Amino acid sequence: MIKGLYSENIDIDEDRFSLLFLHESKCFVLRQDKSGEPVEDSTKYNIILSSDVRGNELHELLSDMLCMKKVGKIDLKLNDVVTIGFNGSNFSFLFINDNIRNPFEPDMYFQELKGFFDKEIKSFLSSIHQKNCVIDITNKKLVHIENIVTMPTSLYALHTESFMMKKKKGFKTVYNYYIYMLNDKYEIDCINPFCRPFDRLQSVLDFFVLYSKKRNEKALVLFDKKELEMVMDYKCLCEGSL
Repeated sequence: MIKGLYSENIDIDEDRFSLLFLHESKCFVLRQDKSGEPVEDSTKYNIILSSDVRGNELHELLSDMLCMKKVGKIDLKLNDVVTIGFNGSNFSFLFINDNIRNPFEPDMYFQELKGFFDKEIKSFLSSIHQKNCVIDITNKKLVHIENIVTMPTSLYALHTESFMMKKKKGFKTVYNYYIYMLNDKYEIDCINPFCRPFDRLQSVLDFFVLYSKKRNEKALVLFDKKELEMVMDYKCLCEGSL
């Protein structure tokens, strides 16, 4: 269970919280509560394995999974879902063929599940936002907005945009990353150098660390720009009621 800071506890385990919200480079294997045909509802799947990821090529990471499955190093069954997180995004695949002959051709054994966790993420965010809570990804906690406004901290948020780029063989998803700050005038500013996007999440995080150190400040990074806007609106309402 994830504990909130001065807020209600939320019933979600730490591995699932990490998978959905923390932008970490990890691999997860999920399995249904009950065996049967695969379903679209991600909440019906439990995490049975999590590990750190090295590398940034999906093809190679899936091949590694198949190699480990072939030699018995991991427990991977038909209709399990493999989710790989890197560069700030999650990619999910259904394991559809356990007759592994060539582990270096993962398309023969996995079927991509686009947007597999979208509904679960949306539902979770809706539930915590109704409680006036937001996600502090810096400290891996939930924070109540009422308490954020009294903290001597600067507030930031990550923002991701994606688009499809045509290649010789199909399309490639390209991600642009921004970091926003709530300034003293209760306005939201993009602090990317020259407002240009970063193409790697790690570059954003490295820049943020240097930026906040230079300002010698305590800082919280919220999950997304919408949460920063929620805090901005709350602060404006508080100022207006004084």
